[in-house]
Amino acid sequence: MYLLPDQPATDDAALRLACQLVGKAWPQHRRISICCPPPQQAQLDELLWQLPAGRFIAHGISGSDSAEQAPVQISTEPGAASMLIQLHAEVPEAARLDQYQRILDVIGPGEPLRQHGRQRYRHYQQYTSDLHIHKL
Repeated sequence: MYLLPDQPATDDAALRLACQLVGKAWPQHRRISICCPPPQQAQLDELLWQLPAGRFIAHGISGSDSAEQAPVQISTEPGAASMLIQLHAEVPEAARLDQYQRILDVIGPGEPLRQHGRQRYRHYQQYTSDLHIHKL
């Protein structure tokens, strides 16, 4: 779990962090699912064209022609992949978390998002005891 500071540098700090995490994880994880709310999907898609700097990682938004073939898929629900990057405030109901080798959860700034993060932490504890929190 990645805990963003209370005063992030930008409003899109969580999305930028997700792009950095994708850059570090790929190609070790050939399929990555990024789960985020619909309003953030287009913004994340645009950022993945720019970040990580100097690299391009093929990606697509679920439902688009290119998404099924892309190694990185952006969706509202977790997809088939070896890694899940979770940007939702709540754990999606359809999540079968035991299918992922790694789950990277980004907790945004502010107490309401921290509270959701605590709930997700408790949920993840049902699947693994190997949980780490990275304060940024």
